[in-house]
Amino acid sequence: MLGARHPSLVGRLMIIDVLPFYTLMFDPAATSETARPRAAAFRASLLAASGPQAEASQTAAIARLAKTETVDLLCSKPSSVRIATRWPMQPMSS
Repeated sequence: MLGARHPSLVGRLMIIDVLPFYTLMFDPAATSETARPRAAAFRASLLAASGPQAEASQTAAIARLAKTETVDLLCSKPSSVRIATRWPMQPMSS
């Protein structure tokens, strides 16, 4: 919400707000070993997606997973949607 309310104060943000072991949402009996094949398949599908497929997937994920006024603001501007969907696919710098 900081970025939505005070855009001049914010540059590039990455906010991570997830469960420590997200796989438990899908399989309450999951362990790191049982989750490994699913994670590998998910990673492979992300890496195999074309640019338009990856962008469509990110757009759907934003709409499905993020439910805040910031997302409403973000999704109301096509240029912001493009930034938000392409940003996660850029190489991370240290």
